[in-house]
Amino acid sequence: MGSPDNEFHSSVGALIGAFADVEDRLRLCLRELSGLPQNKFEILVGFPRTGESLSKLKKLLALAHLEGDGHARVQEALNQLENIVKLRDRLVHYGGFAEEEVVAVYLKPNGVPQNVRWFAEEYPPSSIRDAASDLGTIYTTLTAYIGSRPPEEIRNEMKRELPKLGTWQYKPPEQQTVRR
Repeated sequence: MGSPDNEFHSSVGALIGAFADVEDRLRLCLRELSGLPQNKFEILVGFPRTGESLSKLKKLLALAHLEGDGHARVQEALNQLENIVKLRDRLVHYGGFAEEEVVAVYLKPNGVPQNVRWFAEEYPPSSIRDAASDLGTIYTTLTAYIGSRPPEEIRNEMKRELPKLGTWQYKPPEQQTVRR
């Protein structure tokens, strides 16, 4: 095993790569559920940010017919994605560092008291890899339940391989004040 710093940067890279895949899938799902052809979707919607895609997808999901436990699975996946978006945004915009027993991710929320320069959330070392793993499950969930690609037999196999509802690996931490 490498140093905590090397593991941290490797984990962040895995998270960012998996996040990019999910962002692409989100936009595809948004287009599929909108019912718009690609050319009209691009004119009317363009290339929305992740938060906007999530918000619109949740609204369209309420109008969609998904088979079986599709609504519950997709809703839960989108809720978990919202948790991971917060982690990803903080890592990308403020950074963090790793020590032996903890990963700290900086955040600077509005209204930070004058005497505190930074806030940081502390995570177990596995948290960033757990979030990247959950992004894989989110991607599979969205692919399996929304849209017509891949073919139905592949989507059905994907559904059978999904973990039980509520078994996400990444858990958001409680906010802690860390003076650095």
